[in-house]
Amino acid sequence: MKPVNTKSMFSLLCLYMEKLDAGSIDSSQACAMSKLIGQAENLLTYELKRAALLSNAEFVKSFRNIETKAFDSIPESFSNVDKDDKLLTEINNLALELKALKEKV
Repeated sequence: MKPVNTKSMFSLLCLYMEKLDAGSIDSSQACAMSKLIGQAENLLTYELKRAALLSNAEFVKSFRNIETKAFDSIPESFSNVDKDDKLLTEINNLALELKALKEKV
């Protein structure tokens, strides 16, 4: 799987619009691809909102990370995401401790 962002999804949509205009695919194929790209966009939006919330130190204190469990059906390569989430949580905890120390001084 290759990395995906909003720009690459828009490019793919434009490619499918060109194919539809050229008649190399039918409207049902273009519609199906559009729906799949819409779902991928929903996931990107979710991740963006999640990252924004996790950057808030006050939120991280009470955050219950429901995505830390590794599932058996997920390929091993995806388990690195759990490690990254734990690292981000630890960084936020250290930032809170540093802030508390600065306030004491």
